[in-house]
Amino acid sequence: MYNGSRLYATTIDVTRVSGIVDKITVAIPEKLYTETISERIIVRGSLRTFNDSRHKLILYVLAESISPANDVHDTNLLTLSGNLCKKTVFRKTPLGREITELLIANNQYDNDGHSIPSYIPSICWNANARAAEAYSVGDWLLVKGRIQSRVYEKTNDSGESTEYTVNELSIGRIIKHNRPIVSITHD
Repeated sequence: MYNGSRLYATTIDVTRVSGIVDKITVAIPEKLYTETISERIIVRGSLRTFNDSRHKLILYVLAESISPANDVHDTNLLTLSGNLCKKTVFRKTPLGREITELLIANNQYDNDGHSIPSYIPSICWNANARAAEAYSVGDWLLVKGRIQSRVYEKTNDSGESTEYTVNELSIGRIIKHNRPIVSITHD
């Protein structure tokens, strides 16, 4: 339930230019749900997280609008602002690429004005990774990027292997601000 409305969950596939398919979980409020949703859609919404029954962080898009897509190209773009809420982790991949892992706290608000925090697992590469390595907990960030899915296997104590898909924000651009960005409109 969200703001008194039932949510329907689905996964949409978005193909990158490289051909890799990202699987993105979308929660659709009942008022937007229709069985006639076309095969190709545009979803606009907010990025959210929750912990599932296994205590795994689930990243999803809460749909605010859905419309048919006429474009033949998949697009996966988002802009997000929030505070860095955990010390960054910088490392190099086995192939020598620089990567920094970040956890960004982003607040959304329900219809009653209550804050709903989401903790967005994020990564950035190369020059962005080097810059982000120096950021401190509490820094206010504005990021642009895409939702990326990654599949991994985990073997339990009895030797059984289970495949998991996790989503994270792959940052293409990151800007550090001294304080939150505020929009002010005048009548």
